[in-house]
Amino acid sequence: MNHHDDDGGGDGEHQDELVVVELVGGPLDGLRQALATAAELEGPREDLGVLMIVEGWSERALYEPDPPPAPASLWRYRGPVAI
Repeated sequence: MNHHDDDGGGDGEHQDELVVVELVGGPLDGLRQALATAAELEGPREDLGVLMIVEGWSERALYEPDPPPAPASLWRYRGPVAI
């Protein structure tokens, strides 16, 4: 098993591993992809989200998680974002 552990600590060694989130709604509904670390999912929700490329769109599709108590691993479509 190869991975980097920059701080040398053992307790949080899996916190920097990417975990799969599911995109809900919009053009990429049902897509499951590793987009955040376990530590990021446990942190503030307002820090999470992604702008996804959609084939045929000039905009990006914005996906973000709902506030608690919703699962941090389900990211909902918020709409297109012009870039």
